[in-house]
Amino acid sequence: MKNELKKLKEQIKRYVKNFFEILMRREMRILPGQLAFFLGLSIIPTFSLVAYVGSLLNLDINSINDFFTNVFNENFAGIIIPTITSNPGLKFIIYLVVGYFVASNGTASIIVTSNTIYGIKNRNYFYRKVKAILMEIILITLVLFILIIPVFGSKIIVLIGYLNISAKIINRISFTINFLKGPISWFIMFILIKILYVIAPDRKMYGTTTTYGAIFSTVGFIIVTGLYSLYVNHIANYNAFYGGAANIIILLLWLYLISYVFVIGMALNQRKETLDLEITTKMKPLEEIRKEEELEKTANIKTNKNKQNK
Repeated sequence: MKNELKKLKEQIKRYVKNFFEILMRREMRILPGQLAFFLGLSIIPTFSLVAYVGSLLNLDINSINDFFTNVFNENFAGIIIPTITSNPGLKFIIYLVVGYFVASNGTASIIVTSNTIYGIKNRNYFYRKVKAILMEIILITLVLFILIIPVFGSKIIVLIGYLNISAKIINRISFTINFLKGPISWFIMFILIKILYVIAPDRKMYGTTTTYGAIFSTVGFIIVTGLYSLYVNHIANYNAFYGGAANIIILLLWLYLISYVFVIGMALNQRKETLDLEITTKMKPLEEIRKEEELEKTANIKTNKNKQNK
């Protein structure tokens, strides 16, 4: 019993040590803010697309406007509504493509950072850009799912009541949203996060090596999103500090916090993989090995130069 408690204490101590080492990494000061910034850029095109789909379902424009006004503010609604009322066509498609292309710089930075964390050489720009766009689609799907189900689920159910469809269909949609809340939404979040962790580095990754960070990120997303949902559903009209921009500020803060959690999860995966490798192979830490390899390469270069001079 004492040995088991001792092992548990050592594991907790090692976990806490690794966690704080990760927080002190250089990329933790840059990537979360960068990722949150580009996610923020993708919010307008994403909500415009959602509003456009709602208009195709014969949802009243005034109801859509009221929804965005209540959840955010009049200025935000004033950006979204004109994109779906001014005969959206080719311009709307170009608007979405450009918006998501620019926003893909956020996932491109995830790829570069994950390669740095894992010590992998970056592949060519075109390959990384295509993968970044794919990851952007998955990441936007994740964010949109979180906003639609756990955060705005209750408000969307009310909004659906304005649809020109039968009560039976409305009840089914409401049942689906309520059903997806809780463990099922957590599982979907876990799968999407895990997929992002697997495809981010420019080398083959196995699903089992990313489970650790995916679990951490899922739990972090649930906690942060729960707090944001509490704000949206109960305190959303509180404007004491930022006035009409309060709801936008809280949305951006939520994006930053989930970005921070996501990056920590990615670093935890790499750290656990390194520790497992050190334990199973009884080898030196990979960071020391890399330093020794770099010193050896430098020494070889100097030796070759001296030979050439002779």
